[in-house]
Formats: sequence, structure tokens, C-alpha cells
Amino acid sequence: MLVYIIMTILAVIFSALANNYKIKYKEGLNTQKKTKIDSGTILWYLSEMTLIIVAAIRYDVGQDYMYTYVPYFNGLLLGNINKNIEIGFRLLNEFIQFFSKDYIWIFIVCSVIFFHYIYKAIKEQSPMKTLSIFLLVGTTYYFVFLNTMRQMLAVAIFVYAIKFIKERKLLKYLIYMFVASTIHTSALILIPIYFLYGIKIKPMKAMIILLIAIAIKPVVTNVILKILEFTKYSYYIDSRFDTNETGFVVLAMNICVLVFALIYARTSQKSNIDSTADNMKIEEDKKYFFFCFLQLLSTLLAWYNDAIPLLNRIRWALGLPIIILIPLIIKREKNQNLRLLYTFVIVVLYTVYALYTVGINNANSVLPYTTIFQRGG
Repeated sequence: MLVYIIMTILAVIFSALANNYKIKYKEGLNTQKKTKIDSGTILWYLSEMTLIIVAAIRYDVGQDYMYTYVPYFNGLLLGNINKNIEIGFRLLNEFIQFFSKDYIWIFIVCSVIFFHYIYKAIKEQSPMKTLSIFLLVGTTYYFVFLNTMRQMLAVAIFVYAIKFIKERKLLKYLIYMFVASTIHTSALILIPIYFLYGIKIKPMKAMIILLIAIAIKPVVTNVILKILEFTKYSYYIDSRFDTNETGFVVLAMNICVLVFALIYARTSQKSNIDSTADNMKIEEDKKYFFFCFLQLLSTLLAWYNDAIPLLNRIRWALGLPIIILIPLIIKREKNQNLRLLYTFVIVVLYTVYALYTVGINNANSVLPYTTIFQRGG
């Protein structure tokens, strides 16, 4: 666990230094010449590289490492094609095999791709970038990636593509979702998310939706299970993946974040002075409401997780944007002291959560951490 703790601290420090440098750089633009190398950018990439390196050089870390990815890579070398694996991921493996027959490269390349999109999403969408980077680890989504690498690649592409939802560029969003679906088909489920943008969410209506979903859970569950029986995912029903575990900690945390978000789900007041400023506030509200919707859906899926196998995997896609939502919530608080208090509480709670979930329960089988330099033969 020490490796992950040090990794997180370094990534957060590099990010904080990068943001601090950019602030000072902007303040001194009138008196200083722009250098050819932006030190803030270098620090930002150092933060990203810290997370990439730990993920890239791991060996037998994550349940699916030896169970799925290594056998698949080696099988392709022998001409064995698993038709259950999407074509995009197969082509990525085959492209790597053109240069190397060592399976470690699939983990290196996937780590670079995942964090490339996550960091771009954070840089472009989060008002508190350093907190978002901490939350990537604190929410344990970092460790989910170490296990279910293929699906999380698709999720990372979705989180980045949210920018096209905000910009109302449907074609670009569809292209990114299509590419993501060639890595993991579940990305196709995220296409309708595009049409949620711009819908105002009211706290009372959100809670009513949540209560109704709770009340009709047995009916919805039966319908979905009947549908699954006619799909390729039918074998998951009553399998080892159908655990009937609710995950009350995850559910409770989702509800808390949802309530926290709804408290600040108010529309900004128009100034009636500067139309440009008014338009910016309107867009900020739309963005905020959209992320609130994602959190509402994530909470609903967390509630249904015990009844429908593998539903948790869909929740990951809608849940990962929480690393951007929480900073958005904090930034809506005008009192600086309260913002600092919120940030402190969030860091403490998610630190405890990560230490318990990963450090004690070894979620996603990421302990002990070993590297490729320790593999035999």
C-alpha cells in the first residue's frame, strides 16, 4: 500500500506546484517573457507520469491481470481469437505485437491511454485539478483500472468526451463513443447521456426519482433479468459475479455526494448588467446540473447493484465523473473558509475509504504490489 500512498502524494504535489506556477506566471506576464518550456506543463505531466508508471510497470496486480489480459495477449500470438473481446482492443493488442511479443506492453500502452484522457478531462473540466487527481485515487477508481483495464479505457474516453456534450457537438461525441465501444461495448449505453445536458435538476424531483426507483426495484429487476436471459450476458446470472451484495458503503457515499450536490443545485442569479457574464453563469449551471444527473444515475445503479449482476460496471462509467463533480460543488460555495473545510473533510473521508477498501480489504486484488522487474524467467 505504501507504493500507492507515495504515488498519490507525489501526483498531488506535482499538480499543486503546476497550478501554483501557472497562477504566478499569469500574474507576471507583463514583466516576464514567455519561456520556450512551460514549467507548469512539465510539472503537470510529472503528476500524470507518476500515476502512469505505477500502473504500467505492475506485474500480476489486479485480478484480471493473469486471468484475462495476459492469456488473451499470448493467445493472439498463437492465433487464438476470443470473440467476446471487442475488435478495438484486439487490434490494439495486435498492433503492440507487431513491435514486441512481451505482454507487458499492453499494460504500458493502456496506462498511457487511460491517464492521457483522464488528465485531459480534469484539465479542461475541473475547477480544482489537484483535488480531482487525489479523488481519482481516493475514490479507488485508479484501482478499478488496474483490474478491469479494458472497460476503464472506455470510461476514460467517455469522461473526456463530456466536453463535446457541453459544446453540443453530437457527431464528435458519437465518434468517441463508437471508438470506446470497440474497446468495451458498454460505452454504447452512454450515448443517450448526451441528451440529458441542459435539463435543470431540482432537489425535490431528484429525491422523488430516487424514492420511486427504490419502490419499484423488484419489478425493474425482474424485467432486466428477463432481458438478460436473451443476451450473451445471460451466463452472469447466478454465476460468481452475481454476488447479491449491496455494498452499503458505496451506496451511502453515493447518496451523501448526491445530497451534497443537490444542496448547491441552485440557478445562478442574472446580473442584468453583463450579458456575457450571464451566459457564462447559465453554461456553468448546465454543466453542474449535468454532473448532478450523472451522480443521480450512479446512485440508482448502486442501489440496484445487488440484484443485477455486473451492474456495478455500468456504475463505474457514471460514477467516475465524481472526480469533477465534487470540485464543482465546492467551488459553488462562496465562503472560502467553508470551501477549505469541505476540501479537508473530503480528503480525510476518501483517504479513510481508500485505505479501508484497498489497504484492508484488497479490493480489485491490487496488493501486494509487484513490478515487472520481479517477474520470474
